[in-house]
Amino acid sequence: MFHCILIYKCDMHFVYGECSDNASAAVRRYEERFTQRRVPDRKTILDVAKRLRTTGSVLPKNQDIYRGRDAGKVNVEEEILHRVDEDPSTSTRQIAREVGVNHWTV
Repeated sequence: MFHCILIYKCDMHFVYGECSDNASAAVRRYEERFTQRRVPDRKTILDVAKRLRTTGSVLPKNQDIYRGRDAGKVNVEEEILHRVDEDPSTSTRQIAREVGVNHWTV
């Protein structure tokens, strides 16, 4: 998963450069080139380009979470499990909002 995220973000940046730093054109070109992928919006492409310029990486700093467990992650997992136990019908998006994480984490 980590490797795919890195490739997708690099591809976003390459397409952005091909389109002379025009994010709207980059969205269209990305959609044409990568037909089987989810298409990022222009803000996502701009964020990736800005992050690369400012940090030298296309990945956010919190990407290290995917490489190992830490106490904060364990607490979040416990909180998510607790909320599911309380009400199994609660949507993952709602739990994510309440806990303060991305819904993909849930």
